[in-house]
Amino acid sequence: MESTFATRSRLLLLVMAMTAASAGCTVPMGTLRPVRASPVDVMSIPTVDARALYRIRDFDWFRLDFDSDTDYARVIRRRELNVYVRLRWCGDGLPGRELTTARLFGDDGRVSASSRLLPVSGSPPGSSVVFRYHTYVLVHVPRGPVMPAGSPDQGGDYDLRQPADDLCVSVGGGDMVGNHGESKPAVYSAEVVGGVFSQ
Repeated sequence: MESTFATRSRLLLLVMAMTAASAGCTVPMGTLRPVRASPVDVMSIPTVDARALYRIRDFDWFRLDFDSDTDYARVIRRRELNVYVRLRWCGDGLPGRELTTARLFGDDGRVSASSRLLPVSGSPPGSSVVFRYHTYVLVHVPRGPVMPAGSPDQGGDYDLRQPADDLCVSVGGGDMVGNHGESKPAVYSAEVVGGVFSQ
């Protein structure tokens, strides 16, 4: 018959293993590099992108393009994570107050497990493979949410025409069991963001 000590030891190991499994792990999400920031005429938004945006014709939109060394469609397939874009004001490259979350797009629309992303062509030999992404955010959202609760575009109290600081953009993801991760951000300077509206 097994001793009480051995039984307790096995129970303790089982509890530790279950705790570790339920705590989740950190998923590498790569590094972003800014490419361009531009206001968008809603008529020029590709149809595959427009289908994933909420009430597209009722608002002014801003598009942010960026590169990453990570294939997020592959991350979604392998890790079964929900992936999204986070926007925050930031100073000295350090993320500050969160403004909103948004959807992640590739060349063929919203990035999902079924997306097949192609690396950016023309990368210098020997450099890491990079993928091009973009997202859309509202130009101006007054204090308080203007989107339905739970909308990925919910947020408030910012105006990109008069940025309060630099804009940090990162890609994050997570699942229901605690696995999560966030990329190193792409930083768009306040001058770049505000400057596109003065042209």
